[in-house]
Amino acid sequence: MKKLKGQLLRWILIVRKLQNQPYISFRELQRELERELAFRGYDPICSDATLKRDLNELKEEFGLDITYSRTHKGYSLPTVRKGWLDMDCIIEPIEVMTALGNHSLPEYILPEQYQTRGTQHLSYLLHAIRQRQKVHFLYRKYADNTRSERTLSPYALKEWRGRWYVLGAEESGKIKTFGLDRIEQLILLPETFSKNEAFDPVQKFKDSFGIISVH
Repeated sequence: MKKLKGQLLRWILIVRKLQNQPYISFRELQRELERELAFRGYDPICSDATLKRDLNELKEEFGLDITYSRTHKGYSLPTVRKGWLDMDCIIEPIEVMTALGNHSLPEYILPEQYQTRGTQHLSYLLHAIRQRQKVHFLYRKYADNTRSERTLSPYALKEWRGRWYVLGAEESGKIKTFGLDRIEQLILLPETFSKNEAFDPVQKFKDSFGIISVH
């Protein structure tokens, strides 16, 4: 478990460092990672192969194509479209987990008591979006708590005010948005779908308030 936490922590540290210091060299990034890992009680050794693998996995898992600039002699993050699978919203709980480790919470740590907001569905929906795989779930209506069965071709994920939403096409072809916190019994279907490449989720919500489009 600690090995996995160490990997997640390295990813966080890489992103944070590149956010604060673009065009950092490979060696400087490596030294910074080792310093931060040692400070947090993790194995401080970050080999060349490990750092290269981390950079590659950040691209594969999060779409962060961290590139090296020969002009500036360093690495930089790509431009990330704000709100759509925002990296901060994903790594924030991981930062808390790695900071606290496996220890019980001391009296000066006062976590808020809350119920899940549907983030347990994120990994499944990410997979479905990447593989263009349909999903099926029960959706609980906000107004009266009634449930209905839905089949969706998921296109994108959006975070707004601490809650996640999935945007996709229903069987009728109509584009709908569903709150992850009201999704139950989500399963991946073997059936795949062809995405309408002309549909741009960022453009759809460009002139919207929250998740409600004004058009």
